[in-house]
Amino acid sequence: MLEHLGPVSPIYGRSLVPDLRGIQAIVPAGHLAAFVSLSRQFRLTDTFSAVCPSGGDEVATRLWALVLNQSAGRRALPDVGPWVEESPLHQWMPADGVSLQKDALSRALDVIYSRQEGEETAYRRVHAIQERAAQAVEQVVGRDPAHYFVYHDVCRIRYNGSHCDWAEPGHGAVNGRPHVGIGMVTGRKHHFPLLSLPVKGSLHDSKTVVPVSQELKGRGLQGLTMVMDRGFPGRKTIKVVRDAGFEVLVGCPESSKEVKRAVRRWTDEEVERPGQVVPRSSKPEHAQYYRGWDGELYGVKGFLVLALDPWRRTEERVSRDLMLREVAQGGWTKGKWSSLREELGPVAARSPGRRGWRVDRRAERVARRADGRFLLFTTNRELSAEEVVETYFQRDEVEKAFETLKGPLNMQPIRYRLFHHVDTYLTVICHLAYLLRAGLRWRLKEAGRRESTEEALEILREVYWVRERMGEGYLDRWGPLTKEKLGLIKALGLNDLVRA
Repeated sequence: MLEHLGPVSPIYGRSLVPDLRGIQAIVPAGHLAAFVSLSRQFRLTDTFSAVCPSGGDEVATRLWALVLNQSAGRRALPDVGPWVEESPLHQWMPADGVSLQKDALSRALDVIYSRQEGEETAYRRVHAIQERAAQAVEQVVGRDPAHYFVYHDVCRIRYNGSHCDWAEPGHGAVNGRPHVGIGMVTGRKHHFPLLSLPVKGSLHDSKTVVPVSQELKGRGLQGLTMVMDRGFPGRKTIKVVRDAGFEVLVGCPESSKEVKRAVRRWTDEEVERPGQVVPRSSKPEHAQYYRGWDGELYGVKGFLVLALDPWRRTEERVSRDLMLREVAQGGWTKGKWSSLREELGPVAARSPGRRGWRVDRRAERVARRADGRFLLFTTNRELSAEEVVETYFQRDEVEKAFETLKGPLNMQPIRYRLFHHVDTYLTVICHLAYLLRAGLRWRLKEAGRRESTEEALEILREVYWVRERMGEGYLDRWGPLTKEKLGLIKALGLNDLVRA
């Protein structure tokens, strides 16, 4: 490419080729500087060195390289070494001259978790790394009451290997195909990860609460409020969490009569009051009304809160009314009638006739009363109704965390073949890669920046590291550094790495 810059059309002739023989590398590296800065601030290599000591910190350096690789695009193991050598990363490495060949990186994973050492030792190393990382974050960002909530969810990743004890056909979006689940627990305020653990693909989400509760209890974190999505609540699940010493805050699906009654307990006018409204964290323009009361659910006494989203209510009603309009107009094919019936749900009642169903007007009125409503339940009686709503809907950030794991962090699909490599990949490499992204989001908020994490990374990727040969040596420079990029670099504290 460097030898053939410019047009080469035979019609217009070939333009002069600029002399670029002195340039050795042009690498997008502003985002790498951000991840390196954060890994230093949260002392990742110190954590690796303490848990997996080695001569010359070779293991710590290799694991650090794998975390950065996961954060910046996940290259195959044979490509990690050349990528580091051809970028400014080789200048920022904790230890010089450490081999980053495929076999060396694999051996570093083995040090964390090798089946020959025994599972107990392996698990202790994995959890020691997670605990030390959480402590390092706490020392930097501090700890306040907002940290005393934990958010638990499970995402499922397709497995492309030949054998792994975690990979099984089962629940989730990849139902029927071998996949591995990963359960993650994050704190509330900045959503730094506290715990990651793999779960078998066949294990339902609600049953993952058992190992998560046991692990948190083993770390002395009883008394926290565990926030869970609607796929988790049930009498057995809540009993497990309560018996482990945790409070719960859950979203309640309309799967029982008691939940259906609670959702329709109040009229819209009784809920939509000026003193009972709070903006949604992910969409501040979408305010939610709420009303709470003491009650019992799932066999446990607690506090119930009805949340009402006017925007969602309008969308649901308009969608249903349009479908009912189509039913009234008729003229649909058999397949279309079947699809419409499925979308209408309980509003379409079974009935003899050509369609096989009819519109149940009573069921339509009952459904209308629940439009835009969401029932929340908590056993933590110290929370106000407003705090319950704010806390639960901050789960939006946790959902983004899983989108990050499957998207920018490129977890899917898992291509590691060995069981212990899959385990280490999920619980250490991906865990710490997400920690760095959470750290970037924290820095952006602390600096008062409006960019999202992805927007900031996109700007930084356009900052290039250029290495040019100068006589017997090299000259390294950065560019192009526009006013916008310089402002972001300064706000994120990257000046010591990205030199103007």
